[in-house]
Amino acid sequence: PDGKTLMVFSVYDGREDSMGTQFWDMKIGQMRFAINGTVYGNRPTFGPDGRKVSVIMNSEVQIWDVESGQLTRSIAWDTQITSIAFGPVTTNNTKSNLMLIAGNGQGQVHLINPINGKIIETIKISEDEISSVAIHPNGQILAVGISSSKAANVLLYDVDSDKLIRTLEITDQPNLV
Repeated sequence: PDGKTLMVFSVYDGREDSMGTQFWDMKIGQMRFAINGTVYGNRPTFGPDGRKVSVIMNSEVQIWDVESGQLTRSIAWDTQITSIAFGPVTTNNTKSNLMLIAGNGQGQVHLINPINGKIIETIKISEDEISSVAIHPNGQILAVGISSSKAANVLLYDVDSDKLIRTLEITDQPNLV
């Protein structure tokens, strides 16, 4: 996101020799730091300003500072988080600068303050697992990917009103960016 850092990661595939997540300085070709462990769910996600990255490790969502390579927040869950995204969120006509969005296996999406780790809101989207989440840059529209044995859909929600705007029927598991 800053034009200088490349993130390389491996997603859990059953092997225990995962390389984890590595951050490389593209200008000098050296690894700056690594997050050891296996990434679960969808890909790690940079914050809009490129200074933070979130990863799913086991039953935790971890937020790392990209510049220092330090873990800044770890949020433990009692359910498996399957998808994460960073972005602004607009609720009650107030736009936050940064929110962490986390989808889980129970069809819920959590809006989380990444500074203190507190859940701001939980939205029940579906009975099926959330496969991916993304937020529009204006913070008002949440895209949620759902994939089940019956169908694959992308649901577009108005975050402020918690109302479904549109359902996009797709043919394969959605991966949103």
